[in-house]
Amino acid sequence: MKPYQINAKITGILFILGTTAPIVGGMLSTPIMEGQNYLQNMASHQSTMTIAILLQFIMGIACAGISIAMYPVLKKYREGMAMGAVGYRLMEGVLGVLIAVGTSAVLMISKQFIFADASSALQLQSLANLVLSIRDWTANGPLLICWIIGAALYYVIFYQFNLVPRWLSLWGLIGITLTFISSVLVMISPNLGTLQTICSLPILVQELVLAVWLIVKGFKLTEKTA
Repeated sequence: MKPYQINAKITGILFILGTTAPIVGGMLSTPIMEGQNYLQNMASHQSTMTIAILLQFIMGIACAGISIAMYPVLKKYREGMAMGAVGYRLMEGVLGVLIAVGTSAVLMISKQFIFADASSALQLQSLANLVLSIRDWTANGPLLICWIIGAALYYVIFYQFNLVPRWLSLWGLIGITLTFISSVLVMISPNLGTLQTICSLPILVQELVLAVWLIVKGFKLTEKTA
C-alpha cells in the first residue's frame, strides 16, 4: 500500500460518517421536535430521539477526526495550515458534541414535563426553549464558522498541491462559500432557510464524492513546489 493510504481511507470513512450522521439524525428528530408540543412528542419517542442524539455524537467525533487523520499528509506541504485545520475542526467536533448534549438535556426535560403540574410545566418549557435556542445558535454560528475555516484550509492545500483532483478541491471551496453566504443571509432573514438548504447541497455531495475518492484512490502525493 502506498504511503499514507491508510490515512486517506480513514479520512474517507470519517467524511461519510460526518456527512450522513447529521442527515439521518435530522430526519429522525426534526419531525418530532417541530411544533409547540415538541416536549410531549420527544417524551413519547424516546428511542428515536436517543438514536438521533447518538448520531449527533458520531458527527462531532467524525468531524474532529477528519483533519487529524489528514494531518500527517497535509503537514508535508503546509504545516501551519494543516495545524489550523486540525484546530478548527477539533473545535467544531467539541461544539458538535455539546449540541448533542443539549439535545440530550431537552430529552431529559421532556421526561419530567409530561408528569409536571401546570406551574412546573411552564418552567420546564421555558428551560427547554432556552436550551434549544443556545443549541441552534451554536450550530448556525460558532460550529459553522469552525467548519468553514477548517475545511477551507485543507481544500486550499488540496488544490495547491493537487493531492486530489483540482476540480474536486475547487468544488469543495465553492461549496463552503455558498454555505457561508447562505448562512449569513439566514441570520439576517430567518425565512431563507430553504435557500440555505439548497446552497448546502453542493458541499454535501462533494464531501461524499471526496470520501469515495479517498477510499478508492487515496492522496496523490506530489513534490512540494511552492
